Formats: sequence, C-alpha cells, structure tokens
Amino acid sequence: MRIILSRHGNTFDPDEKVVWVGSRNDKPLVPKGREQAETLAAALIEKKIKIDAVYAGPLKRTKEYASIVCNKMNLSFQPKIDQRLIEFDYGNWAGLTNDEVIKKFGEKEFKDWQDHSVWPKNSGWSGSDEQFTKELKDFLSDLIKNHKQDDTILVVSSGGKMRYFLAMINDKREPKIKTGHVCEMTYDGKALKILSWDLSPEKL
Repeated sequence: MRIILSRHGNTFDPDEKVVWVGSRNDKPLVPKGREQAETLAAALIEKKIKIDAVYAGPLKRTKEYASIVCNKMNLSFQPKIDQRLIEFDYGNWAGLTNDEVIKKFGEKEFKDWQDHSVWPKNSGWSGSDEQFTKELKDFLSDLIKNHKQDDTILVVSSGGKMRYFLAMINDKREPKIKTGHVCEMTYDGKALKILSWDLSPEKL
C-alpha cells in the first residue's frame, strides 16, 4: 500500500499578515492554495499514479484542497472526511505571528516546536502529544484494514498534524512541512516505511 500525505495549500495571500491558524481558525484556501492543489493533481496524472481513495481533515482548507485534486483527476469519488486529520487548536498562539509568539512565550518553546516538534507546555494548545499520536495510529490502522494492499491512498491534512505521521514508525516528529508539499509512506503487509518527506509534488 502506498500512502501519499499532502499538506493543504496556502491560506494567506502575499500581502496578508501570516499568523498561527489551527482548528478554531477555519480559513479557506487563497488562489495560490487552489493552484497548489491543481499542481498536485497534475503531478499525479503525469506520473500515472492511480489514486484509489482520498481522505481529508474537516476544515475548509483541507476539504477544498482534496476536492480540487479529485475533480482535476476526474476521480469517481470525493474525499472521505476524517476528524482525526484535523489541525491542532493552537490555543494562545492562534492569531499571532512567529515574532509575537516568541515575544509572549519565549524563543526556546517556539524553536523546540518548530525544529523538533516538542509539544509546548505553556501554549494553551488543546489535546496532547499522546492523544494525537494515538489518533493517527488508529487512522493508519483503519486504512490498512479497509483498503487493499496494492491501493494508493491520498491523505490531505495540516502542518501540525502531519508531523505526527512519522511517529507511527520511529517515534520522531519531523519539522515543518511546506504548504502543498507531500510525503510518502508504504505498508508491505507487515510494517510502515517512509519513502520521502516534504517533497514538491513534481518529485513524487
């Protein structure tokens, strides 16, 4: 089984102030974000990658991104929405720029999350590291149970949540994945394996 993970596209225009947005900030894609979805669809078509199912988180940005891919590829189905793929609630960081987060909560806590995915202690984020790790383990178990071994599955989620997919294999959480970028995992009937991480779709 091949699992292609994609972070949704841009939700800020070039002239907008970029702030932290989590599950409580249900921003739609901007034109660049929709273009990134079309780029992913074009890359999958060009490389003749047949998609057997698409899953997406419930926020506007992930649902729309996944739907654009389905439509551009002329797939006979639309994305299945799964709550376990929703972005975190960034609590006290929501609505702040990176500089504002550092000023209010300290550079160490900010960099520990950005560079090493260490869960911030004083952030007011909802949920926990353990909760989200378990949710994604359950999600991947369901994929394996509900799909054939030779299926290719596209999963569209958000930046924070996507870091946790690597934890399913080696208990690490990779740093930030760029908008519109993809990662690849395989399941050979026995174990999950990472093939690539944070690639532009053209490099699939």
